[in-house]
Amino acid sequence: MGLLKPRTIQKEKVEISLSNKISSCFSKYREHFCHVDVGPLQSKESQLLQEENCRRDIEALKADSFSGLLEYLNPNRKEAAINMESIVNKYTSLFRENPNKRLAKEKQNFILANIILNCLKPNSKFIQPLTTLKKHLREVLQFVELSHQFPDPYFLACLLFWPENKELDEDSKLMEKYVSSLNRAFSRQYRSMCRSKQPSTLFYLGKKRGLNSLVHKAEIEKYFSKEQNRNSFWQSGDVWKKEEVKKLLRRLTGLAEGKKISIEYGTEKKIKIPMTSVYSGPLRSGGNIERVSFYLGFSIEGPLAYDIEVI
Repeated sequence: MGLLKPRTIQKEKVEISLSNKISSCFSKYREHFCHVDVGPLQSKESQLLQEENCRRDIEALKADSFSGLLEYLNPNRKEAAINMESIVNKYTSLFRENPNKRLAKEKQNFILANIILNCLKPNSKFIQPLTTLKKHLREVLQFVELSHQFPDPYFLACLLFWPENKELDEDSKLMEKYVSSLNRAFSRQYRSMCRSKQPSTLFYLGKKRGLNSLVHKAEIEKYFSKEQNRNSFWQSGDVWKKEEVKKLLRRLTGLAEGKKISIEYGTEKKIKIPMTSVYSGPLRSGGNIERVSFYLGFSIEGPLAYDIEVI
């Protein structure tokens, strides 16, 4: 599972095969180059080398980027939960040893690692409290503001700050701006790649609260039988008809203006969040405004509306 995926199943299979070969080569690289011997050094030198070792361990686990971290959500990944616990611990140590450094990129990876660990092993004692993750994200967003060149911080803002109800708090009231920044940053970074690829839906909004509200694709696919063709099950829309999926995901209500979907939050001061409709068959073209319901998906490009139904 990466940030982007090929537009055809055939190309996706080829990419998976290539990814497996790259992982094999990376394992060999890790064995030879991803450890530094600390040895009997002075305390300051030892501390610097320990930090270097920590960073190399993170790199060896492919946990220094969003795309590397997301590979752990692959159902065929061995010891994914154990490795993710190690990743969270290593980032925690890195922050503890560098309390005065900003470490914006590292904090973003740390937040995503906790989200992934919660998907893999929800009862893990290594998952950090949501308040801690939000605190780190606020610090990052305060530093990058709304014009960062990369979409990563705004993607995380969608995951952690998405409104839980119509009332808005200090974080969720900025969601409209975060989505706008996410759209712009994605367009700048990935525009040239979108001819052959499209954003992957990384998480869906579930009925639970906090980190447990983020549902990964594999959690949905476990309700498919082994005989079913999973790709056709998604493409046909049959996935949304399963009772288990209906109980798992939260259905939202919004507005469709022609083919454009949006959802409003807030009571006194309202915000209007736009999203992309994955399949807009039930919607009429033109200036018609209709109330619709849908499931919400999160991609690195922005929020997505699935299984749209006119109310």
